Amino acid sequence: MKEHFCKLLLTVLCVFLFVHCEERIDPAGRTGVFDEVYREMQKNYAYFELYPFSADSQFEAFRKQIGPATDDEQLFGIISDFLRTFEDGHLNIYTPYGTSTFQFWPENYVSTHLHELYLDELIFASPSVQYGYISNSSLGFIKIPDFAQDAPGYEVIRPVMAEFRRREITGLIIDIRDNIGGNSANAEIIAREFISNDKPTFRTRYRNSSERASFTDWVDHKITGIEPPFSSPVVILTNRLTYSAAETFLLMVRNQDHVKVIGDVTGGGAGNTISRYLSNGWVLRMSNSQKRMLDEGLDFQKIGIAPDIRIQATREKAGMNVDEILERAIMELKGN
Repeated sequence: MKEHFCKLLLTVLCVFLFVHCEERIDPAGRTGVFDEVYREMQKNYAYFELYPFSADSQFEAFRKQIGPATDDEQLFGIISDFLRTFEDGHLNIYTPYGTSTFQFWPENYVSTHLHELYLDELIFASPSVQYGYISNSSLGFIKIPDFAQDAPGYEVIRPVMAEFRRREITGLIIDIRDNIGGNSANAEIIAREFISNDKPTFRTRYRNSSERASFTDWVDHKITGIEPPFSSPVVILTNRLTYSAAETFLLMVRNQDHVKVIGDVTGGGAGNTISRYLSNGWVLRMSNSQKRMLDEGLDFQKIGIAPDIRIQATREKAGMNVDEILERAIMELKGN
């Protein structure tokens, strides 16, 4: 009897272990997660129309890669590869195995911190607002590395601008190169300092149903400036890693008569984003809106915003400690 019971217990234990192991490698749950990703995209993603391929066909092709031996880390890789086909820096998946994103800048992108060589001193008003004065000139300088911090980190712009007025600077350079965005409300805090009229700056519309082509009406965005606005000449520096909320900042101020943009075309991240939790705890983020430049009537997603004067930094000059974009801005403001 005891021997029979032990055999029965062993059989039950083996069945339990077999079922448990099968649950761990059964692809059905992971296929379901992949289906969730595309289902959320179909309800919320704003840029299906930009792609020459069939998103449905892409989905089916990647879905077939999920097999009985696929584990969670491999599933992350499959989803990442699928999302990257949309070439959207705002289309991401966040998992314990990493974050998937699309590298939206080209290989010839050059990142430097050479601006400090041109300043008497770089002063940190906050981690997100740094300022100083161009050496041997009457020009002010502001570096904004991101728009992702809390609002007080950007509200320090008020005393900074007050200091510039006391020093009677004749022009200002705002460097948003390498700024990949954050919160557009923070961008507006900075932009209000330079707005002398409330003419529309850009327009936005949002996905509003499960139909891919269904959007709200376009709404024009206006900003009311702070009195008195800074009205001396301003040059904004951009490059391919100027993205998302930094591009929104650019749209907010570029239509002002005293503002000029110098540098490279921006990265092209137009949409505002939303996030959705998946059933396994992973988080999917995606563009939920379209943003359009008023003057060109174009959505700048993937295209980017062109500067008034285009200059692309080179590794050769950077290696010689020359900031080509900043030097062109100094020349512009000095009238050379």
